[in-house]
Amino acid sequence: MLEYLFYIHNPNIAEAVGGLEEILETGFKDTDTYLDAGSDGGVTLSNSLSLAETPRIKHMKRQQERGELEETVDPCIVRHGQVLICKTYIGNSESAKDSEGIISREHYPECDSVYKTKDVLPRTFCVGSTSCDCSSRQCIWYVFNKELVTPEYLVDYEYITTPRFSPLCGSVSVCSNAGKEEVSIVNSSDNMLEELWNREIKTDEQVLNMSPSLIHIQTACTLLGDIEKVTSSKSFNSLTEINLHNQGLKRVSDLSCHPTLKKLYLSFNQLM
Repeated sequence: MLEYLFYIHNPNIAEAVGGLEEILETGFKDTDTYLDAGSDGGVTLSNSLSLAETPRIKHMKRQQERGELEETVDPCIVRHGQVLICKTYIGNSESAKDSEGIISREHYPECDSVYKTKDVLPRTFCVGSTSCDCSSRQCIWYVFNKELVTPEYLVDYEYITTPRFSPLCGSVSVCSNAGKEEVSIVNSSDNMLEELWNREIKTDEQVLNMSPSLIHIQTACTLLGDIEKVTSSKSFNSLTEINLHNQGLKRVSDLSCHPTLKKLYLSFNQLM
């Protein structure tokens, strides 16, 4: 069974297993790398953005408590984030036997993956309420074979929160020799928040009204022609590797004229 799932990126082990952009380019590490980093032994994914976000949110809250984050006028420290969406072959999967123990392949030798539902996860893992009607459908998968997970989309997103402004203008009574007079006080911090909020709304409206931009993709003939231009005929005929990743190809012509070719990359094309 194929699924599109969110990769659960844990900032605490990012140095060992790679950041999101590195994973998108080179793929995931093997199970031993995750275990050596102190994590579960598999690529960890979820069908819930809330569960996928938990490690990042907790990491940023700890940074805030330790004073490691730069001060901003935005009170929401986790407003902007990224998530990696992966095409995943679940394969032979079964529910985890131990909801709190480390997951590793040696305990599930017949499985391609193991899963846990949100309602059996430790309360320390989840952020916010865990008592919702959909908790039994929100799952975390641990896929043992990295070749079964293909990272496809890196998505930037933003949380839209309801602004909580205190009254922008207030007044206090001041007693002086001239008598009692009313003095208006403006809360500059709230003014900055309102200005930030209005600017964000305006930017969102501009983005939503943008026309789609079409990216020109080279055809196979053009691409191979470009290769011939920059290489001599001798070196072109002795090519051992060609990378045609994401070139919009719908078919591949006869490659018998390249007897030395050993590797041909055709991922993310439209081959029929």
